[in-house]
Amino acid sequence: MLTVCSFKIVELPMLAADKEFRTENQKFLRQTFFEKRILFLEGVMTYDYCNDPTMPMGWPTSPRGVMDQLFYLDNLEEKPIRLFIDSPGGIADTCLLLYDTINSLRSPVYTIARGIVASAAVPILAAGKRGKRFIFPNSKTMIHLPHGGAQGDPKDMAIALKQFEKVKDTYVRILSELSGTPTGELEVLIERDHWMSADETIEKGFADHKIVSLSDIASEENIK
Repeated sequence: MLTVCSFKIVELPMLAADKEFRTENQKFLRQTFFEKRILFLEGVMTYDYCNDPTMPMGWPTSPRGVMDQLFYLDNLEEKPIRLFIDSPGGIADTCLLLYDTINSLRSPVYTIARGIVASAAVPILAAGKRGKRFIFPNSKTMIHLPHGGAQGDPKDMAIALKQFEKVKDTYVRILSELSGTPTGELEVLIERDHWMSADETIEKGFADHKIVSLSDIASEENIK
């Protein structure tokens, strides 16, 4: 509840208590999901840890927080981990670090696209266990050229351009290996933002199945 006093909006103590309740409720839900080996990659993929009081054990929602959770769960036991992804992408190096982390685990990672999965987040979706990469019917994915810039004298700009080409080549190679789509075709597609529906995402090999019910991602391997 908000009340107006001397032309200033004042937050009543009851609202503060309600906000605390919502935070604790979210924390409870995230902890419950975590115990069932369900993780979330949400928002822009940056280098930094992003504090979020709703996350279990104090972990943040950033990619580095997801990596910590992946390592922790993998160390507990070798069982599937389900990773829900809703991200517009972010820094390419962060994507590659998370990609390498998924590949290093003993536990298979099931990836699930919900909302928008774009740019650097697409290789993470495609990096899931083959046959266990899912997408919701109305979700979208997008691939494009990695973003980058250069400044300074001509020599520095030449070095930056060379590094950009390396990142681009790595991005295209990984997408091709994970999807089966030829690199030549991918290079044409990423010249501009290339948006894909759930069906098109599956057709291009970045996901395997469209979700009708959450039971679609259940299997005999999953924790009940």
